[in-house]
Amino acid sequence: MQKCVALFIICLVSVITDAIPLPSYMKRCSQKDPKINECALKSGRDAIPSLIKGDQKYGIPVLDPLHVKELSVNQTGIAYTFRDMVITGVKNSDLKEVSFDFDKRTMRFSITVPRLEFLGTYEVTGKLLTFPISGNGDFNNTQTDIAVTYILNYDLTKMKDGTRYVVPQSYVIDTKPGYVIQELTNLFNGNKLLGNTLNAFTNENWRDVYNEVGKPIYKALGLVVYNIFLEVTKKVPYEEFFSDAN
Repeated sequence: MQKCVALFIICLVSVITDAIPLPSYMKRCSQKDPKINECALKSGRDAIPSLIKGDQKYGIPVLDPLHVKELSVNQTGIAYTFRDMVITGVKNSDLKEVSFDFDKRTMRFSITVPRLEFLGTYEVTGKLLTFPISGNGDFNNTQTDIAVTYILNYDLTKMKDGTRYVVPQSYVIDTKPGYVIQELTNLFNGNKLLGNTLNAFTNENWRDVYNEVGKPIYKALGLVVYNIFLEVTKKVPYEEFFSDAN
């Protein structure tokens, strides 16, 4: 992560002349406002419809459908690779909380999503819980009532002209779905008996499967959000985010 931060600062120096203001669809809040979190929550909710559409100027991709070219997860005993993943349902997200800790330099976001659908192709090998698993084919994963908490840790860097920029350092993501159902095709070289058995097993034991595989997948997807923060904060000065940044 330290290498990423160093590269971020190098990029920041190269694009400093291209600094741009906060998007017009995002309202600035005052750091001195005792209700700053409520202000940020309203601003975030108002901005979601525009953010979902993407904004090339700020390096924000289209978020629904969200296209992920490749995502790999390697846990002890199991390795997954997903390709050409398409995620739909993000547009129905409900932003529940936004909070800042300026002393610790953290931002916290809480979101609920009624339904997310993941489609694409997969490769897997290893052992899922107690079940050997191998295969490659199409996958369909549907989740409902997902509660997401995302915490961004950041620092500030000051340029020679005194302008400050947010430098994302790390993130923590926690997710809790209400229900998960999925289907993997072509498991065990197309053996339908074994494939149907495994699909039934994973759906009956979805909570355990999610804790073993789902959480690491969301952690990897959290990097997509982190990269969006990287793109936006290297373009928009810190002072643009707040009407009285200190």
